[in-house]
Amino acid sequence: MIKKLVSPVDIRELEAAYPIEDARAPDWRFRYKERSPGCYVAEGRDRWGRSCSLEGGDPDPLLEECVAYALSFQKAD
Repeated sequence: MIKKLVSPVDIRELEAAYPIEDARAPDWRFRYKERSPGCYVAEGRDRWGRSCSLEGGDPDPLLEECVAYALSFQKAD
């Protein structure tokens, strides 16, 4: 198996697409949007292309879960 080198995304591009920052996950940026009335999607991405997303009815708890999910990626490294 050949490993592919991954280049980091420019932090300005990441910040533009994912405007929410959380101090607990400094390498990650987050966002959420209302997909349909009462249905939200919270998403996170880091500079290396890893991402997470969750759907539900309340954006704040979704964002908290998304941050926790991102932190679990960091612990696995």
